[in-house]
Amino acid sequence: MWCHTFQGSLYVLIGPKEYPLVTRHDWEMLMSLWPAIVRTKPSEKLSVIRLMENIVECVHKHFPTITINLQVSLLPYASLRTRWLLTCHFHAPSHLCLQVPELCLEAARRLWDSSPAPCFPVVSEEEVDVGMQQLQMRNQHNKDQYLALLNSLMDAIQQENL
Repeated sequence: MWCHTFQGSLYVLIGPKEYPLVTRHDWEMLMSLWPAIVRTKPSEKLSVIRLMENIVECVHKHFPTITINLQVSLLPYASLRTRWLLTCHFHAPSHLCLQVPELCLEAARRLWDSSPAPCFPVVSEEEVDVGMQQLQMRNQHNKDQYLALLNSLMDAIQQENL
């Protein structure tokens, strides 16, 4: 019975094919999930062995190399659609560190001097500063989670009888 439950759990981790759960860039989830996978007892059941191999292949294929410092070149004052896309792709802890270059901020400020002008109000310097502070806090949180994941995996490898 335990083997069937475990096998079902492994199937859940490798699906859906285009964005598997085991490769989601949620550092808190991965910090719980990956060490648990590493610490599982080896199975003699061929189907479980194949599933574990599929998980390794899935991580290799779908989990990109981590960029410690990623620079966002999109304008922070972009359209609502672009802001929504940024929220979907960047506000999840998908990367360790995001940065908004000063050139990007300057280009965004110049938009209100051009024609046609954006239809929403100019973002104040205070709002930009608050956004940058929140970005720095999230970057630090992501780095801390990433390092905790690495430490947990190293502990599992060094201290457990794998």
